[in-house]
Amino acid sequence: MAARRPTTARSRAPPSPRGIRPASARRTAPDREAPPRVDYALTEAGNAILEPMRAMGAWATRYANAVLDAQERFEARETSTRSRSARPRR
Repeated sequence: MAARRPTTARSRAPPSPRGIRPASARRTAPDREAPPRVDYALTEAGNAILEPMRAMGAWATRYANAVLDAQERFEARETSTRSRSARPRR
């Protein structure tokens, strides 16, 4: 059996962020142009997530004011609870 070549830290390093692309996007570089142009297109997985993301956006638009109102009520309740507990009891 042949001796294995030791691995170096460099060979175990994770790929740089530039080398990582999400599975939902495909990158193509057309023929060389000046300045260089890169085209991106969604993959099947990327297209599949569009409808749920649009639905989430519509939900957020519809209920944004209700969510903000609920947050304000919660913060007001928390603030009043803290101020009451900070007072000395008689």
